[in-house]
Amino acid sequence: MKTAVMPGGSTDILAIANIPILWVLAIGVFGAIILQSVIYMRAAQKAGPSAGISQAELKTSFRAGAVAAIGPSLAVVLVSVALLTLFGTPAVLVRIGLVGSAATESASASLAAATMDATLGGPDYTQAVFVVAFMAMSMSGAMWMIATLALTPLLKRGDSKLRHVNPALMAIVPAAALIGAFA
Repeated sequence: MKTAVMPGGSTDILAIANIPILWVLAIGVFGAIILQSVIYMRAAQKAGPSAGISQAELKTSFRAGAVAAIGPSLAVVLVSVALLTLFGTPAVLVRIGLVGSAATESASASLAAATMDATLGGPDYTQAVFVVAFMAMSMSGAMWMIATLALTPLLKRGDSKLRHVNPALMAIVPAAALIGAFA
């Protein structure tokens, strides 16, 4: 007697993790990142002379930034390689390369998988579990981006008001915020 396979019951995660639409979206995200980088670099080159920074100094600073980014990027690459079998290349490129950290993304995915009585990478990690885990990671990243878009103007206004009330306080608030974030 042949057993029917339930939709999404396959454990061949990479079959759906590498579908073309995810590749198109990942390429779109990286296109946006490259465009944003070009815009910022051009803005820096345009504003440099008015800030007393020569083109040679800007070129040196861009090179130094590129070299300084190599170390942290290698750490991300190593973690990404470990996550490829769980989430597929497009998801890893977008999630780790753009929005989140491996710890946050893995925690979101693990919690989502646990709601379906499955474990990431385990024998019960099916396509359906992958979709739910991927959606949880996407929602988590989207909420960070939406919160940043919404809260940045509010925090800027709060910064201006605090500077008028007590300028010394603004030396303490950013340090306290960093300590709170890392705690």
